[in-house]
Amino acid sequence: MQGAGGIWSRMAPARLVAAVDEIDVEELWEAGYRGIILDIDNTIAPWHGSEPVAAAEEWVERAKHRGFRVCLVSNARAARIRSFAARLGVGHVEAGRKPGRRPFLEAQKLLGLPPSQIVVVGDQLLTDVWGARRLGFQALLVDPISPREFLATRLARRLEALVLRQLARRRLVRPEAEARRRRRVFSDGSQEGEK
Repeated sequence: MQGAGGIWSRMAPARLVAAVDEIDVEELWEAGYRGIILDIDNTIAPWHGSEPVAAAEEWVERAKHRGFRVCLVSNARAARIRSFAARLGVGHVEAGRKPGRRPFLEAQKLLGLPPSQIVVVGDQLLTDVWGARRLGFQALLVDPISPREFLATRLARRLEALVLRQLARRRLVRPEAEARRRRRVFSDGSQEGEK
């Protein structure tokens, strides 16, 4: 049986980052990563946005140019995923169902790499990070691009905030990064009260 420390460490992203374009692709490459599994909604595009934000699209191009294999994994509809994958020129997995194992394992198969060489980038702790970490992938948690999101996601953000606070208390994430994310995600005050 896994101890409490192990459970918390399996929920912890390697880093909390304000935006995808703040992730240094050279640093990832030097750390031995060769594949990126990337979320869509509120990671590279606003929820229901029709295209990636320019900075995220440029970041994907830099990653590909560096030699990274990139695969989109999203819980969005198949047509939406295909559209983004075609625009970015990357692989994709349809019908994500994150945090389930299948979409991550399918992405790994498409990338043709072991988990130790793959990093997952997404905006949700409970789908992107947890789904990745329980299969041995590293994960980076980005702040959501927009406050507009699916109702279930807004509700999950409350639990996410509690988990991140515990991770910060255990020094599994940088406390200042957790506080910054909390301020950004809950800036309108409608989702979480001050604690």
